[in-house]
Amino acid sequence: MRTLSDDERWLLTQINLWGSDAYPIRKSGCRWTWGPVRSINGPPAVYKTKRGAVVSFERFIDVLIEASGDEARRRNLALDVARGLNTQTR
Repeated sequence: MRTLSDDERWLLTQINLWGSDAYPIRKSGCRWTWGPVRSINGPPAVYKTKRGAVVSFERFIDVLIEASGDEARRRNLALDVARGLNTQTR
């Protein structure tokens, strides 16, 4: 389990606010890529189609969402322990 960096949290917020309009998909020559966004460099790959770049970015966002959920569960568990509540995993 890992925690999100400030830039990863910022990117998730932008996606939540603007949806796919916030995707950092760019055309480079005749290929497509995504990133860099702040300190997030993106993949070291280029894609033949825009759809390929979008799928790659959406997979990355899914990983961030999962890490964000893990962070929230750990935070809630720590609060439960501090309050003396039941500490069974949810």
